[in-house]
Amino acid sequence: IEGFAKIVEGLSQVKKLSNKAKDDISKATSTVRMGSRILLWGPTWSGKTMSFHTEANKLKKEGKLDYIEKITISEGFEDLDFLTYIVPQPTWGIKYVEREIITILREASKGKKVAICLDEINRGSRSFLNFILTLLDGVDWSNYILNNTVKDEKIVIPMENVLVYATMNLGSRYSGTSALDEALKDRFTEVHFIGYNLENEKEIATNGFGSFAQNALDIVSHVRKESQDGQICSAISTRGL
Repeated sequence: IEGFAKIVEGLSQVKKLSNKAKDDISKATSTVRMGSRILLWGPTWSGKTMSFHTEANKLKKEGKLDYIEKITISEGFEDLDFLTYIVPQPTWGIKYVEREIITILREASKGKKVAICLDEINRGSRSFLNFILTLLDGVDWSNYILNNTVKDEKIVIPMENVLVYATMNLGSRYSGTSALDEALKDRFTEVHFIGYNLENEKEIATNGFGSFAQNALDIVSHVRKESQDGQICSAISTRGL
């Protein structure tokens, strides 16, 4: 019973430290407001996407947001994949169905407040990245223009109605990408590196591994170095701890 109590206490501390990590990441993007375009880059599982959810949920709780949407970009993601998805028909052929993100952005053009996250943006194809570059190019400094080629529709969205996040694992072999077009990167108002919080990890290891904490940290450090040297494809993340 005593041993179990120590485990429960340790897990409780880990949860508190996890919340502390969220707070630390939020401080890095403390200037977030509607109209911001924020690019977060860094190693896998360092909290980039968590930062989006933390900030967006906070804004929604405060009544400043109507919709929150995350789009996970897969390898070779095309602009058509952003606009639609394919539904096989029961008898013959396929049907293109509009994605919810387009419906939401159309609502933003009418005054609704929207937060979107383009998760792992640099996995997308060249056509998709050009599509996003055009979308985020506020040519009149007031509006985004979404060219919905599927419906031959132009959706004009006031910039103050949209909060845009994008994440990427720059340099990570796991994502299969190592760069983002400079012109697209320049479309973001803020670019932040989100790395592993080593002090936070030390506390997590102490509470989670007890007397084996240093052994665990040594393993993590070794694996990350091997990853950086290209010997293995992925490092141990904070979330892994």
